[in-house]
Amino acid sequence: MKLGCAIYPEYHDYSTIEKYLTKLKKFGFKRIFISLLQINDAETFTKYQKILEFLNNEDFQVVADVNPDVLNRLGWSEDLIGKLNNYGINIIRLDEAPSLKYLAELTHNNHGVKIELNMSTHPEILRELIEMGADKNNITGSHNFYPKRYTGLSERHFKEMTKFFRDYEVETSAFVNSPCSNEGPWPLAEGLCTLEDHRYKNLNYQINYFKALGNIDNVIVANQFMSEEEMKLLSEAVEKPVTFQAQLLNDISPIEKEIVESMHVYRGDISHYVIRSSNSRVKYANSDIKPIKQSKQVHKGDIMIDNNLYKRYKGELQIALTPFEVSDKTNIVGQIDSDYIPLLENLKPWANFKFDMGNDIK
Repeated sequence: MKLGCAIYPEYHDYSTIEKYLTKLKKFGFKRIFISLLQINDAETFTKYQKILEFLNNEDFQVVADVNPDVLNRLGWSEDLIGKLNNYGINIIRLDEAPSLKYLAELTHNNHGVKIELNMSTHPEILRELIEMGADKNNITGSHNFYPKRYTGLSERHFKEMTKFFRDYEVETSAFVNSPCSNEGPWPLAEGLCTLEDHRYKNLNYQINYFKALGNIDNVIVANQFMSEEEMKLLSEAVEKPVTFQAQLLNDISPIEKEIVESMHVYRGDISHYVIRSSNSRVKYANSDIKPIKQSKQVHKGDIMIDNNLYKRYKGELQIALTPFEVSDKTNIVGQIDSDYIPLLENLKPWANFKFDMGNDIK
């Protein structure tokens, strides 16, 4: 998974944008989404040209949002691919293309310029382009972002549309919202994200959601300006396994705390009731894990460890997927934070995962 960010240069001078881009590069951001729709005079074009030159020199991958009107204004309608290549634009998003035949022709170019399709609507366009002979290697897909509250994608629709593109082995992107940022393409500060469920979630949850799903190649922050703390969080999160924010009970043993804080692997033999991580059974086979006197009613998101009474299962960690009751052979040692429980539905068998008991960035 790679990180990206949208920028909106029309609101700021060049120096401000350059400093922001320099920070993004420092924290490993690779892709920049920029709209050219705002260019309507020579002065604005010169400013954008300078930004594109900087992005090219710093090896960012540039995704440009355009339409036929702006292409005409810029004089790019003829030899479009050549113009894009000259200005260092790697991917073009052209929702209002003259025809599918035109898009298919654009995919056949020697510069590696890609055509980005809207993943949130009209999946049949991808199928028709491929049937027309388009070069699939020069097609990418990206979901929309939605500035207005309650208009973001439902999780079901998002998953269906993403699966369609993944089945064709097309590179995918989705947008997340930075709670520290409030600038976007329009004067509306209600968050910018692909999924409506993400609108008021913290960035740590959003990035871990996509990591758990495992079907999004590029996660792009849709609004500017992120804080350095958020940039650092994202750059670290993409290198980590799926991480659940959690709280531990006060009366657990140091060994149980050590088990929880270890790296875990979701066993491939899926249970309706629990996610199992059993490698700790071997490491802690000779350890003393005493039973805890406690209520044995388990709730979704509870973290459990089998104790001495469970013999060969001692040391195994589980996460509850549904309410049930355990025996005295199992200790309830913690609970995943309620905001992170939805990640359980998306974690894949054999995926690595960890718990973080630190403070989350809101």
